[in-house]
Amino acid sequence: MRILFVYPLLILFSLSLSASPLNEALMARYNEDARVSFLAGQEEYTALRYPATISMRRGIAVVLAEIGYQGLTVQSGELLAQRMRRWGWDVVVVPVVYPPSEESADEAITSNPFSDNTGRWLSAETSRNRLASLTTSVLNQFSDKPGYRLIICQGMTAAQILQLTALEQLATPDAFVVLAPFWPEAEQNRQIARWIADTPIPVLDIAGALSNHWSAKTVAQRSDNARVGLKVDYRQRQLPEASAGAIGIQGHTSPFVTRLSKEIYGWTRYLGW
Repeated sequence: MRILFVYPLLILFSLSLSASPLNEALMARYNEDARVSFLAGQEEYTALRYPATISMRRGIAVVLAEIGYQGLTVQSGELLAQRMRRWGWDVVVVPVVYPPSEESADEAITSNPFSDNTGRWLSAETSRNRLASLTTSVLNQFSDKPGYRLIICQGMTAAQILQLTALEQLATPDAFVVLAPFWPEAEQNRQIARWIADTPIPVLDIAGALSNHWSAKTVAQRSDNARVGLKVDYRQRQLPEASAGAIGIQGHTSPFVTRLSKEIYGWTRYLGW
């Protein structure tokens, strides 16, 4: 397990405002056999790949890892991949970066202790288009692999993946695993429950995976909408927020990855995969 150097790496990731420094960090830390490069639009991306270790292949699992210190980070994505590959999944861990929009980066924002200005630093349309291009390119890269297509994502990435599916701007995979989906803008955030209910594929909704009030606001509505919409392959499971930041230490298994991997395994078995 590669644990000792995670904090300098994540700091480098969080400072990245484009794909290039991120690619350099990945190339410096991982050998060539563990990396895969591909073009998404005009940008080159680097992801981490973990081939299945058993002969019975289940398909491709794309882990869209956010840059941060809790939940589905690059490191926890790597640990999750190590578990899933033993079940027959070919796993690709793709880091996702959210650079600030050009307008908001130059804009002086007046601080208000009673409001959340996070959304003002993001361009929803720009990030959504980049994510669509990135996800499509990853799936195309492994289009020759047999089996199911599973996308695992969290937070803002999960919200935008659900929206892209609702807008029919993304080729629909076979299932989604979404962890604490949210968008830091009230109207957009309220739409997440509807997007989940309208999604034509199975969804495993992991609640409580992040300490985030935006996601917490929609937990009940996500479940209610799926039930009213007779979405039979929807399942909502609760993970303790305390485990989301527990990425583990060398020689020990991450509590977060242990719980998440068990939920994914049990749910995919229920689906007959």
